[in-house]
Amino acid sequence: MFHSDRHRSSRDLSSVDDPGPPPVPPQRDECCGRACDPCIWTYHHRAMQRWKERVALWQASRGHDPFAPRT
Repeated sequence: MFHSDRHRSSRDLSSVDDPGPPPVPPQRDECCGRACDPCIWTYHHRAMQRWKERVALWQASRGHDPFAPRT
């Protein structure tokens, strides 16, 4: 799925899907606080990283450079 998107050439970016909304963070009571490995927050962090990568690909497919300086 997304893993293959990393290897797309610029001509293939037109088929990048909308990334959708960001992952919902866990509720406070979903973490037990016992330093589990991995913790539910670790899963959320990884999901956020993947979502941010999809957003960057989606923006690039529409000609937006996420690293361009803001004016």
